[in-house]
Amino acid sequence: MTESIDDAETLDAGPQGFEGKPDARSSGKHAKTGDALSKGESGTASAGASQARRKKRHMPAKLALLSVTLLTIVLRYPGDHERGVDSFSFHALAAVVVQTGSMGWLVNAFSYFGLSPFSYPPAVPVSIAAFVELSGLSVEAAILVYALLLGAVAGWTSFLLGRAVFHKDSPALILSFLFSISGGVVAFTNWNLSSRGSLLVFVPLVLALTIRAVRSVPPKSWKMWL
Repeated sequence: MTESIDDAETLDAGPQGFEGKPDARSSGKHAKTGDALSKGESGTASAGASQARRKKRHMPAKLALLSVTLLTIVLRYPGDHERGVDSFSFHALAAVVVQTGSMGWLVNAFSYFGLSPFSYPPAVPVSIAAFVELSGLSVEAAILVYALLLGAVAGWTSFLLGRAVFHKDSPALILSFLFSISGGVVAFTNWNLSSRGSLLVFVPLVLALTIRAVRSVPPKSWKMWL
């Protein structure tokens, strides 16, 4: 009877004897959790710092690109009236669309591509007519605004092409500046409405998107197609 009482007291005293000792497993878990939290906080802080440095690095490039844009607008300061034979042809076509609400030169499906006699692709004249209807400007003023916008966009599209090729801001800015002030681009975007001007401005954007798309495809895919 005495032995059973002693065993019971020992069992009761057992948990109390271990209460003062720390549990190694629980302390290890808490330590690992603390380390993970500290690593996560340090990773978040480093990511935020890298993003801030990246933004500061790109700020001069953005300011330089804005300066190039302003320069292109100054170079295209308007004269007395629009210029260029194509510009007057588009002016007449856009005026017809505004006055009649239709494109009378479209006689068949080939006319949409300019492959029918006395026809022309309607993209540019219809764009000018839509801009006239939305803004309330005259056709000549709409052509001026359209040409200025093309001249301003030329610097941005060439900058994207430079970034896609060189992966650096400095060569891309040089390319943007040289492309924006080149004679052909200035001639076709200086109060001059021509499909060649739109083609010159947007070809760099198409090339930049093509280069990025090609580089994003893994080499194994190219080997499979070839």
